[in-house]
Amino acid sequence: MSRIYQAVTTGVHFGTPTRVESELALFLVNCFDSIEMIRFVNSGSEATIAALRAVRAFTGRSGVVKFLGGYHGWDEAMLSGSPYAAPHVEGHTYLAKYNDLEGTRNILAENYENIAAIIVEPVAGNMGVISPRPDFLPGLRALCDEFGALLVFDEVMTGFRVAYAGAQSRYGIRPDITCLGKIIGGGLPIGAYGGNSSIMSVMAPLGSTYQGGTYSGNPLSATAGLATLHFLDQDQGYWKRLEEKAKTLCSELTSIANRFGIPTYAEVIGGMFTFYFLENQPIDYASVQEANVKYFAKFFQGMLEAGVYWPPSQFEAAHMSLAHNDSDLELTIKAAYSVFANW
Repeated sequence: MSRIYQAVTTGVHFGTPTRVESELALFLVNCFDSIEMIRFVNSGSEATIAALRAVRAFTGRSGVVKFLGGYHGWDEAMLSGSPYAAPHVEGHTYLAKYNDLEGTRNILAENYENIAAIIVEPVAGNMGVISPRPDFLPGLRALCDEFGALLVFDEVMTGFRVAYAGAQSRYGIRPDITCLGKIIGGGLPIGAYGGNSSIMSVMAPLGSTYQGGTYSGNPLSATAGLATLHFLDQDQGYWKRLEEKAKTLCSELTSIANRFGIPTYAEVIGGMFTFYFLENQPIDYASVQEANVKYFAKFFQGMLEAGVYWPPSQFEAAHMSLAHNDSDLELTIKAAYSVFANW
């Protein structure tokens, strides 16, 4: 926080790149093997919108494959398949099922001349946490290579959360473009997209595709982000401890729920987790829709009354933090026991 205060005294906005912005860019380029060039924006939504402009300009194609239940910001095309989509934009968006390689291949085979990219949350987090099957992400990489499309990893949520250098380092996959946000701003507004320099060079001023933002990479967000990432860099195994904490918590919760005859399932990857009111592991958007949302609403309200604020949707990921200590976990477990005991 002291670094943010210091940054405020030197100026909050200059309308031009600053040293700290460049330092944050260099840090991220050095961290992610797939990123050779990076640009900052002000949010995760801006990052995905700009990334898709880049891949469309680079390939000369307009179509994008996304997965049902995945969220990549509030752009109309990326809301396709959700209740919030505007019908007139859906012609440029092809909807596939998460973890379904065969279905994705069929879409590409039938429409490859129009498909610029596949965009995916490498670990799904916006329909609840769903892990990729072992062949899913390598399969997407292979499909993109086969059909001349680009692979975009939306790591706005997973970046520095499921592993130090994101899901791509955890699963060993090299995307063409990576979208980042949240943690890289240390709690302040930020987004970024980066990747292969030949693709990124289509953006102005090197190329003719424009993208800009007056407050992009502003010194306050860059300062907070750089301080956070330097802290994480000192102990790159932190995410394993987050995963252990989350697994401990979820194991206790499922055990208590099962004791009272309430079917539950918990998915944990890194610091991300979802406590589902399901009997079986979900693999895609259709399977999470089988969750008992009435049970979740009852659980949420009970936990809130007990002093624990859970994510307010069954289909929203929860996140373990380095700040969560054993007392916090104990409080949460006791609250859950009280809720289920009075079910």
